[in-house]
Amino acid sequence: MNHAPTSPNQPNRQAATKTGIQMRQLIERANITQARAAELSHCSLRTMQDWLNGTYPIPPAAAELLALAVVAHGYATPGPWLAEWLPPELQALAIRGAPL
Repeated sequence: MNHAPTSPNQPNRQAATKTGIQMRQLIERANITQARAAELSHCSLRTMQDWLNGTYPIPPAAAELLALAVVAHGYATPGPWLAEWLPPELQALAIRGAPL
């Protein structure tokens, strides 16, 4: 897993970086549109498209939120794939498929 510098609002936590390709794969896994992904991430469609195209880096919190939202809304089943999208303190929950 790639790690960016620590999160400014949580200095002891490493923030995992995601690429537009990885975000596209998540959207495809969930079988949702970019517009729905933007809604679930609480951002505009244009912002989502900028992230997917690599115009701007994807904030770690936005990637985590989208991964959790696709599971919470029933678009995907929790499992080992989810762990790479979450901070270390939540990864064990994702791997064993605990309810969110």
